[in-house]
Amino acid sequence: FAGDPDRAIARCREAIALTEDATRRALLYERLGEFHFWDDEAALECYRQALALLPGEPRLLAAEGHALFGLRRWDEARERCEAALAAGARPRITLGLVLAYLGRPDEGEAHLRRALELAENGEEIARAYMHLGELRRLRGDFEGALAAMSDGEREAGRFGLRGAFGHFMYVNGADDLLRLARWDEAA
Repeated sequence: FAGDPDRAIARCREAIALTEDATRRALLYERLGEFHFWDDEAALECYRQALALLPGEPRLLAAEGHALFGLRRWDEARERCEAALAAGARPRITLGLVLAYLGRPDEGEAHLRRALELAENGEEIARAYMHLGELRRLRGDFEGALAAMSDGEREAGRFGLRGAFGHFMYVNGADDLLRLARWDEAA
């Protein structure tokens, strides 16, 4: 997530080829899916390969839910995230935005705020801020979306994730500035 997804994908494929341990392969397929963050179909296939190795694994169900979200398959995404949540995984980041798209933004925002409280690493923090910004955009709260992008970009930089998450939030923040008619700042 530092900005070289092609290298990450190649390294992950190499690692998968080098191990026969099912658990390790499943986790590597999960990471491979994460590195396909611009190709939800490819990510979904990676998560399904991981689930074939570790059926019902909550963390993998949550990842599959995230890919389904990206494909705008809202109900399936919600089902996977809720199943993962019931099994103890923490898919709140994806579930929060899925619920917003399904017309339940207050419930979704509560999940995203809780996800920020529970986040264990920079990737989780960055994803939660990205989704919080999108939820606020769905509500028409572009000032709130911009604040989420600014906070998220700062946090992404703090964790060395500016090359992926930070750039994405920077672009979204510029779009929020345009929607707020703050032309000079957007430029």
